[in-house]
Amino acid sequence: MSASCRFPLPVLSRSPNSPRMSRVNKTKFDPAKAVIAVGAGRGFIIQAGYRRFVITAAHCLPHLPPAASFLDSTDVTYQKLLGVIDKDCSVWAECLFVDPVADIAVLASPDNQDLYEEAAAYNQLIDAAAPLPVAELDAETVKVGLLSLDGRSVSCVARVIGRGALWIMEGAEKIVGGMSGSPILNQNGAVIGVAVTNQGPHPRLAAHLPGWLLGELRLRSREVIGADERRVRRSVRR
Repeated sequence: MSASCRFPLPVLSRSPNSPRMSRVNKTKFDPAKAVIAVGAGRGFIIQAGYRRFVITAAHCLPHLPPAASFLDSTDVTYQKLLGVIDKDCSVWAECLFVDPVADIAVLASPDNQDLYEEAAAYNQLIDAAAPLPVAELDAETVKVGLLSLDGRSVSCVARVIGRGALWIMEGAEKIVGGMSGSPILNQNGAVIGVAVTNQGPHPRLAAHLPGWLLGELRLRSREVIGADERRVRRSVRR
């Protein structure tokens, strides 16, 4: 089940020589500055074009949106859902996409025409954060970092099996209540997944974000890149 985006998003420009992923600055990122409270859990900020989005675990939402709710924005708008870490959540947000199986959701500003003050509060919260760059895995097994409840970066090993989710293999502290929705970061400080559980898989952004958002991020999975390369080789042989 998903709620679709109703408005066209601006195109993120990319130079021909840039990598097939969202823009990643080589400076050091502080992941804690991109993390906000989402209900009893967390979420983090990413940017696609001129818009910023909150990525979180679907189970951090108070309830899932009703079916076909994308027909009316009020059905997918949550009151007092977002806030600064360790403070009361007072900011409204609209759910643009949710996948309860993969356990991932995409949030954005409420309708700024019907909910002008609520949209302004959302923008104030999001603009004060630093969006994380987004990337795909460059190997099946990689070292990653998780953000603990006290803001420490905990190093561990993650693996992706096939085209699916991320599995934390070793080295991680136990994921406890309140950590759900935290970013899973690669060694360059870019986010590759969402922490959602202590024992099961974690959604991988390149596999589980909606197609319209992946397109704006210019993020393509290793499987898609590999298929493109095979098509090029076949055309050259012909």
